[in-house]
Amino acid sequence: MRYYQPSEGHLDLCLLAHRLFRSRPADLPAASLRLATAYYEKLGQPEPVTPAHPGYYCAMHALSAWDRVVVQQLRPAAVKRVRELRLGYVPTEPAPMLRAPWMIEVKRGGDDTDRLFGNTIALCGVHLMPIDMWLLTGWRREGSREFFTVGTWPVTWGTDDLGISDVDEVSARCVDGVWVKSTDTDSTVFGGTDWLSQAVQFAINLGELTAAENAPLRVDEERTEHRSAGSSSSRQTGGRKSPPDLRWVVRHVYLDEPSRPSLPSATAGTREPLDTTDRQLAKVEVRAHMRRQRFGPGNTQTKRIYIDPFEARRWTSGRPVKVVIDTKRGQP
Repeated sequence: MRYYQPSEGHLDLCLLAHRLFRSRPADLPAASLRLATAYYEKLGQPEPVTPAHPGYYCAMHALSAWDRVVVQQLRPAAVKRVRELRLGYVPTEPAPMLRAPWMIEVKRGGDDTDRLFGNTIALCGVHLMPIDMWLLTGWRREGSREFFTVGTWPVTWGTDDLGISDVDEVSARCVDGVWVKSTDTDSTVFGGTDWLSQAVQFAINLGELTAAENAPLRVDEERTEHRSAGSSSSRQTGGRKSPPDLRWVVRHVYLDEPSRPSLPSATAGTREPLDTTDRQLAKVEVRAHMRRQRFGPGNTQTKRIYIDPFEARRWTSGRPVKVVIDTKRGQP
């Protein structure tokens, strides 16, 4: 059985936007309300559409992306790897995937139990520059019930480079808009109920993973071009065909197995002698993680490096230390 993909309905919304507007609207809120109203009235929804309606935020994403929409469609194995990924640093800037309006969904199939996280099957986001916020919209399914969830995240990244470290020593995650750096590697936002923290973390994890060297992902890109009703594919401009109204790109993302060889630790030879008091040497399963590696003249540049899961011998302690780093803007 083939299940409906959220991106299919979103494509209809994007095409309707080009039928309603000749060019990208300057007044995004008003245009989003008009587009959402027209789209949901077409579907026969009796209730009036207001800025509180989740379709309003989907319309805002469609109009922000405008002439090029990119959908990251992940297979379940790739989704699992994104959820398991540990960041050994706090990102200082958005990954390339997140610098334009984005959409992520899981490829539905089989018994339709696969999700990005929790009961979320798709997620889209857009950065609203005037208020410097991420606007996130999630498509969710619980049993036979489908619904939306909307959230905003004040765009905060690491204010400095927190150094290069192995993930079994330090990992970072975003919780309630605050980056938390912790030595408790068993802790994860995906085990809780905070939808917004999970949505932000999943998007950031995928962005970091797709930008990393050695990442175990294979991407097959499918592109289609669409023209609004009334436009002609044969219309010429300066001897060339006019560009399409909408370029629709679906990136099919697979986990690329077998895993590639892991890179050795960049810091292994520079550490201070370890105090082994009250510690035990044990085998530790180190999960897939990301770290930064310096390169270039004077080691002034950094790049993202993906490390495959591996087994290591580590000195372990039953008393993990947690450090919370609040990166909220406007505070000393």
